[in-house]
Amino acid sequence: MTVTNPIIAPILRFARQEDFPAFFRIKSEPGNVYWTGHAEPPDEIQLEKWFLANKDAQGRQIFMAIAGSKSVGYAYVTALGGLRYETALGVSDAVAGHGVGRTVLRQLCQKLTAEHGIGIALEAWIFTENIASIRAHEAAAYVIERDRPTRQLEIPLAAKISDQALWVWRAADTISHTAPNRAP
Repeated sequence: MTVTNPIIAPILRFARQEDFPAFFRIKSEPGNVYWTGHAEPPDEIQLEKWFLANKDAQGRQIFMAIAGSKSVGYAYVTALGGLRYETALGVSDAVAGHGVGRTVLRQLCQKLTAEHGIGIALEAWIFTENIASIRAHEAAAYVIERDRPTRQLEIPLAAKISDQALWVWRAADTISHTAPNRAP
């Protein structure tokens, strides 16, 4: 996909059935395959079944990030119980490095806070070497949870086991974005 103006700020909206082709395209891009820990792009039929079953499911919300008329990313939220939610994010390789992840995460946090109140707890498991995702989460007021141990998952395309650290969201007005909050 060629994006003529990657500077257009994306708008985050609920996923629709007709978004599946764009969702599949983004999930199949090399960067997304790598960082989601898969060995190959997803099977289109299986992913479509998952997408359609989950876009309106109880306990899960799927969003698409739209810049102009182009789908440039996705996010989803999974209820973990109470006011705890896990967030996940994917950005098209075509716009990586242009602030899309930061913008999408900020909008996601705003939407969830508006829906559930400031007392919600958002968390994301991020590979410790995924610097782009770490920076996007930091910009959206996530901090590394140093009291929780990392978990190890395979990155098949790199043929290695890698650590994921837990990042938790802190309302932007309650934390400082200083070096001590950054990942090691």
